[in-house]
Amino acid sequence: MVGQWKTHDGHVCGVAFSPDGRQIASAGWDHQAKLWDIDLTTFTAMLAGRSPVRDHDDIVREVAYSPDGRYLASGGESGEVFVWDLTVATGDVLEQWQLPGWVWQARWNPDQSRVATANGDGTIYIFRSPPLPFGHLAQ
Repeated sequence: MVGQWKTHDGHVCGVAFSPDGRQIASAGWDHQAKLWDIDLTTFTAMLAGRSPVRDHDDIVREVAYSPDGRYLASGGESGEVFVWDLTVATGDVLEQWQLPGWVWQARWNPDQSRVATANGDGTIYIFRSPPLPFGHLAQ
């Protein structure tokens, strides 16, 4: 083992490495998505709780980095999906969607123009994601 952190109050439900491998995002029973710096083995940022938009209302089950590592999608038992801007220290929410049923997984497509979710109501939802790379136009 190369490291361990006590990251959340209660269960850790999901983890994801950033594309550059320097951070880990975690999702937890404490309704929070958090970022961790791997090199320093230190806590970097608590995303839920810093947003001017509502926080997750329930357990966060999933975190997924965009391919370029600038954004993070988080989702959970409340059916909420947030897209966080990791390029700013406050981790602002760029998008928020409310879905029926739990969000079990979230994934970005390779050009990060869309986010897909797997939901507890038996549905896959696909969203256009506005935080696109510079010069990219959504179809």
